[in-house]
Amino acid sequence: MNLLTLIVGQPSTGKTTSLRNLGKDAIIINCERKELPFLSNGAVNYPLGKRAATPGTETKPAIPAMSAKEHMYFVLDQVNASDKFKYVIIDSFSAYADMIMAESKAKYKGWDIMTNYNTAVYDFFEKLKELKNKFIFVISHVEYLSDADGNTVIRTKVKGKEWEGLVEKEATCVLYSRFQKKESGNGVFYQFVTNSDGYLPGKTPMNMFDTETQLYVDNDLKMIIDRYREFYKLDENLKKIVDVSAMV
Repeated sequence: MNLLTLIVGQPSTGKTTSLRNLGKDAIIINCERKELPFLSNGAVNYPLGKRAATPGTETKPAIPAMSAKEHMYFVLDQVNASDKFKYVIIDSFSAYADMIMAESKAKYKGWDIMTNYNTAVYDFFEKLKELKNKFIFVISHVEYLSDADGNTVIRTKVKGKEWEGLVEKEATCVLYSRFQKKESGNGVFYQFVTNSDGYLPGKTPMNMFDTETQLYVDNDLKMIIDRYREFYKLDENLKKIVDVSAMV
């Protein structure tokens, strides 16, 4: 089982904070390389960027220097080979894409810059698809554009033309983050939009969330994961539970 969810929204709308109730079976690949906005509940916070070479020891082999892309693939390969983590969070795709662009500009010129960037974005999502029995959450910033008719287009922020409006197709679920003022007027509460509300184009499988009562839900990934488990009938190892009676 491999379920990829995009979490898209403006800064300070609760995207990273939604990770607050995840535990030691979660790894946050922190491309932002900043402190988490909550006290970790055991989740591993792994900062990702360029990596310097690591000399070998008697018990560990040497590791060569890595670009951000190579480092990302190195970590994902380690995660895929281990049963330690069930939940993989990329925070954020926007920061990782910036690293890819910087590396492309340093290595290429002219049109080759965007060609390398677009290929790297494609390779990134293909790499995520290799992860087995994991829930994958990719956090991203949002951009607002206008189409030819003057309508507002809301989508995942990405550079260049090739991936414009197409990042979402890589995900089974797209949750948009937002905040609402409390009726008391004091403070706000943070939510995910699970399906299109006519403005934010959320996306989840049919009947996973009741569009009448669960169009807006609390920004709690633990709750989202529990709903995924229930909807797809998954066991503790994120494998589908077989209904033996239906096979007889």
